[in-house]
Amino acid sequence: KKFLVFTCATLLLIGLSVPAMAEVNIYGQIYFDTVVIDADKENANVALSGHTSPTTFSAATAPLAPNAAGVGGADDADLIWSDSAITRVGFNFKAGKATAGVELNNTVGKRHWWGAYDFDSFELRVGDYWSPLFFASSGAYQIVGGGIAYGGNPGGAPSSRPEQVRFRVPLPNKLGNWFLSFIENNGAANAGILDATTGGAAFANGTNVDITLPQIQTSLRLNFAPTSWLLYAGYQTYEEVGRQAGGSEIDFDIDAWTVGLAGSASFGPLTFKGNIWYAQNPEDFNGSGAGTVWTARYNAVTNGIDDIDAWGFQLTGVFKFNDMVRLEVCYQGAQHERENNGTTFGDDEDDFYQFDVVLPINLVKGWVLVPTIVLADEKDQKVLGVSTDQGKAWMYGLSWVISF
Repeated sequence: KKFLVFTCATLLLIGLSVPAMAEVNIYGQIYFDTVVIDADKENANVALSGHTSPTTFSAATAPLAPNAAGVGGADDADLIWSDSAITRVGFNFKAGKATAGVELNNTVGKRHWWGAYDFDSFELRVGDYWSPLFFASSGAYQIVGGGIAYGGNPGGAPSSRPEQVRFRVPLPNKLGNWFLSFIENNGAANAGILDATTGGAAFANGTNVDITLPQIQTSLRLNFAPTSWLLYAGYQTYEEVGRQAGGSEIDFDIDAWTVGLAGSASFGPLTFKGNIWYAQNPEDFNGSGAGTVWTARYNAVTNGIDDIDAWGFQLTGVFKFNDMVRLEVCYQGAQHERENNGTTFGDDEDDFYQFDVVLPINLVKGWVLVPTIVLADEKDQKVLGVSTDQGKAWMYGLSWVISF
């Protein structure tokens, strides 16, 4: 943290004291939330993604979950009065064909940290920057679950701004761009798939992950006014090795991928956005950890891996009343299914749906008031034949945004 503060201060001094060396642009946004999250008791792990404490419920403020028999518990409503992690300050630099950027959040954590060079026929960019899969379809936050984060991350994409080596190739006649990124493999974050078993005991002797290839993401962004399109795909593979009780070794390849299509179309004051994706093992792809209903899992009955099949969508409509007010309505969801082969449990299932209404109001230049209502429905989750009601959660209130 001290290093980031020092770096930020140094960049600011450089930008102010030696402007002749490069073009320097400084920008930022203060984003303050005054909202309420109201969650059913079944939704004990609700959190407002993209935020820092106290907006993520702690054990002390989360809903009181029912016991294993579904008895008891209590719903919970909490006021969030907090600066958001979306708050940022950024510095962009340009010197000839070389560019660079640094963007930090309200805890001085990095959002963007990149350098690029334009070779005319292509651009090479390294560091933390927008994923080729990123598609901003909704201006509202995700409340819970679902693998659908603020702004996009379709198909379980690991991050809006992953660490990457990215190539951008402009298409003829300004039709768009082709992107190809090599990103850190998330296999290490998923270690333990052989410990999360179906129909058998865990690997008590431990497991290990072998990674030899980076994650690969690619997309084609096309512009055909008044429409724009995004075709995207991503792939990741790694090997997990375990040692069984008798000492014998067992290993499996864990493959994860996603494909999708997104687009937008504008007709006067109306804009429509859509996104649909299909994925295998999306949580292995994004590195959120092994052992959940969203990840691949070892099956001791078949001595194999049970993969997740998942798909999701986002549909958004925006109406611009005037330069001061616009209305945004978004409906999004995801469905996940994993077969428990060789057992009588049936398939594991987990669905998620969310409805958002956002009404940004431009009070004056640089100051926007954002009333927001979000309803997230976690539906039931079924794991190894046991169904659990995950409840619903509401978020409603105002966000205060000042940009500079």
